[in-house]
Amino acid sequence: MYSKLFACAVLVLAAVLLVPYLAIAQDTGTQVNLDPLIDSLYPYVLTIVGAIIAAATAWITKKINDWTGISIEARHREALQSALMNGARYIAAEHKPTGVSIDLKNRHLAAGVRFVRDSVPDAIKHFGLTTEDIEKHLVPKISQLVAESK
Repeated sequence: MYSKLFACAVLVLAAVLLVPYLAIAQDTGTQVNLDPLIDSLYPYVLTIVGAIIAAATAWITKKINDWTGISIEARHREALQSALMNGARYIAAEHKPTGVSIDLKNRHLAAGVRFVRDSVPDAIKHFGLTTEDIEKHLVPKISQLVAESK
């Protein structure tokens, strides 16, 4: 509907602007110099084209960000989960030969947190995780591995 309205508006504008030139053409011959008309419309045409390009660029950028933003977050989440499991395996492997119970407030937990932090720094930055947050996510993974090994 808007495209038909826009087309009608363009036709009316063209008719209003061209009618005087056609009348002059009948008096002076068959040729009309449209340079003054084009020169007067040129800044407006450039402004409209610039606005259309800006709107199209904004729309395309939003679509790309919507599409890739979701996939980037999913990749960060998968990488973080993988690093947490690997960190838990690292901690469990440190204690497995001795059969010692795992004290979750010792140097091994700190080593696991360092392992996770070094493995996926981009994901940690993306989610804004602190050391305490990583510990909270790592402890259940360790417990899960210990329960599976029994």
